[in-house]
Amino acid sequence: MKLWHKVFLCTLALAVLAVFCTSQLLIQQEFSRTVSAETDRSLTEHSFFSAGIFSKLNYRKAGSGQPFLGDGEAESILVQAAADQAGGKGGMAVYRDGVRIASANTPIELRSGSLLESMEQKTLNGEECRTVIEKDGDRYHIVTASLLPIEGEEYELFTVRELTGIYRAREQETRYAQGFLLLFSLVMAAVLSLVIRRLLSPLGRVNRGIGQIARGEYGLRLQESGSREFRELSQNVNTMARSVEENVERIQGIADSRKQFIDNLAHEMKTPLTSILGFADLLRIKRTVSDKQRREYSGVVVEEAKRLQALSGKLMELAVANHAKPDYAELNVDLLFREMGLTMAPLLARRGIRLLWEASGEKLTADRELVKSLLYNLVDNAAKASKEGEEVLLSCVKGEGTVILSVSDWGIGMDEKTVRRATEAFYMADKSRSRKNGGAGLGLALCARIAEMHGAQLRIKSAPGQGTTVFLAFPETPPAEPEGGEST
Repeated sequence: MKLWHKVFLCTLALAVLAVFCTSQLLIQQEFSRTVSAETDRSLTEHSFFSAGIFSKLNYRKAGSGQPFLGDGEAESILVQAAADQAGGKGGMAVYRDGVRIASANTPIELRSGSLLESMEQKTLNGEECRTVIEKDGDRYHIVTASLLPIEGEEYELFTVRELTGIYRAREQETRYAQGFLLLFSLVMAAVLSLVIRRLLSPLGRVNRGIGQIARGEYGLRLQESGSREFRELSQNVNTMARSVEENVERIQGIADSRKQFIDNLAHEMKTPLTSILGFADLLRIKRTVSDKQRREYSGVVVEEAKRLQALSGKLMELAVANHAKPDYAELNVDLLFREMGLTMAPLLARRGIRLLWEASGEKLTADRELVKSLLYNLVDNAAKASKEGEEVLLSCVKGEGTVILSVSDWGIGMDEKTVRRATEAFYMADKSRSRKNGGAGLGLALCARIAEMHGAQLRIKSAPGQGTTVFLAFPETPPAEPEGGEST
C-alpha cells in the first residue's frame, strides 16, 4: 500500500470517528436532558395526582363529620380517582399488598413487587418517589410510584407516562447523523484525496529521484520546490547526489590514472629491457665480436640500464612522497639555495649550465628533504630544456601570506597543451629528446605531489622558445594535517 493511501485512510478514519463520536455525544446529551425533564414532569404530575387523592379523602371525611372513613370508602375514592383519570393521557394504578385496587389507561402490566425493586428512588418536595423506564415492545413508558398511607393501610400508587416519542426522536436523529456522516465521509474522502496527493506529491518526486540516483544517474538534480521541509529534503538529496557524483568521478579518475600509470610504466620499461636483452644476446651468441662492436653493444646496454635505474629511482621517490608525512621545520631559503648549488654543480657543469639564485633572508616552514627533492627535479628539468652556456635561476619572494619559490630557464619552453599535462606521470612532450637526456616523465609529477603535501600551489608559466618558470607558493603557516591524495 502506498504511503499516501495509508495517510488518506488513517486521516479519514480519524475524521469520521471524531464526527461520529461528537454527533453521538450531542444526541445522547440532548436525549438525557429530555428524559430528565420528562422524569421531573412525571414526578410533578404524580405528586399532583397523589395530593388530589388525599384532598378527596379529606373532603369525604369532612362531609361525613367522622374522623375516619367507613369500610370500603377509601377504595371507592381510589376507584373514582381512576375513573376520573380514564379520560386523561396518563395512566395510573393503585395496589395494596400486591393486589390491584384500581387502574386506568395502563398500557403496560404493572407488577407491583418486582417493579418497586427495580425503581430508582427520587425525592420531590420532601416526598419519596420511585421512577423507572419500562419498555413494552417498541414503546417506552416512565413509571412513577409512591406510598399512600390511608386509614392505617399502605397503598402503592403508580402513574404512567409515555416516552415513545422521545426515543423515536433519538432514533431519527441518529439516522440523520448517520446520513450526515456518510455524506461527510464522501466529501472528506474527496477533499483528503486531493489535499494529501498535493501535499505528498513532492515526496513522491523525491522518492523517484532517489531511485534514479540509486540506479546510477548521479547527475540528476531534484527540483527544490514545495514546503520548507521538502525543499530542505531536496537540497540534501542534491547535495548527496553531487557528493556521490564527485566521488565517483574522483574514483574513476584515480582508476584511469592508475591504469594509464601502469600502461606508461610497462611501455617505458619495455624499450630499455628489449634493447638490453637484444644486445646482450648478440654478445652471447656472436662468436667473434670486434672491440668496436663490443664497446657499441655494451654502451647501449649501459645507457639503457641507466634509464631503468633513473626510472626506478623516480618511482621510489614518487612512492615515498605519496606515503610520507612532511617533517616541518623552519628553513633559511638562502642556505637552501646554496645547498642546491653545491649539490647540482657537478651535474650542471657537465652540461655547461650555470645555476644562479637570489633570496633576501626569507624563511620557509617545510620538510627540508622533500623541498630539496622538489627543487632538484625542477632544476634538472630546467637544465635539460636549456642549451649549453645558458642559466637557470632560483629565486624567492614574499607574497601575501605565502613564500613563493621559482625556478626559471630560458630554454625551449612549452606550448599550452604541454603545460596543462606537464604534471601527469610519464607525460613527455618530446619523448625521444627526454629519453636521450635520461628522463622518464615523472619529475613534475613528483614535484606536484610534494607541493600538494605542503598545501602549496604549483604553477607553470611557459611559451615555446621563451623558456619556462615554475612557481611554488608555500603557505606561511603549514596545514594542520598534510594534504592527502590518492597515489597513482
